[in-house]
Amino acid sequence: MQQYEQFLQETEQNQNATDAQMKEDQAKYEEFTKTYYEQFKDQLTPEDLVKLAAYKVRFVKTAVGQKLKDAGSIAVDAANDATNGAVNEAQGAVDQAQNAVDQAQGKVDDAANKAKETADKVNQTVDQTKKDAKSIGDAAKAVGNNAKQTGNDVKNAFKSLKK
Repeated sequence: MQQYEQFLQETEQNQNATDAQMKEDQAKYEEFTKTYYEQFKDQLTPEDLVKLAAYKVRFVKTAVGQKLKDAGSIAVDAANDATNGAVNEAQGAVDQAQNAVDQAQGKVDDAANKAKETADKVNQTVDQTKKDAKSIGDAAKAVGNNAKQTGNDVKNAFKSLKK
């Protein structure tokens, strides 16, 4: 009974038991509950039987606690993996969106540059047209002045012929 009690205490204190250690503990537990029990069952008192029942509960509680701890670790690992996967997928989507934005910005920049070039050409054409219009206006004014002078000359010639 003392060895069984000591075994239980060691099992309960080992919070970080590996799967191999848990299998060993299970085998030792079965040795106490089956082999030793069969060997000594006729010598056990009712109090011993109550202790043995309590020992079984303690061992099962410890084993279940270890399994739950392992399951919790597995669940945490799975959640972390899922979260990391989701984060990686989200980062990929963000990267793709950033690439699309960069491409769109490049197209906007190209369009802005072409618009500026076109505006510059239009401004040059307008400036040249203004210069040409001024030159034409100046030439028309000169022709008008010449026509006026010619008209005056003709008028004066007629006046002199009439006299």
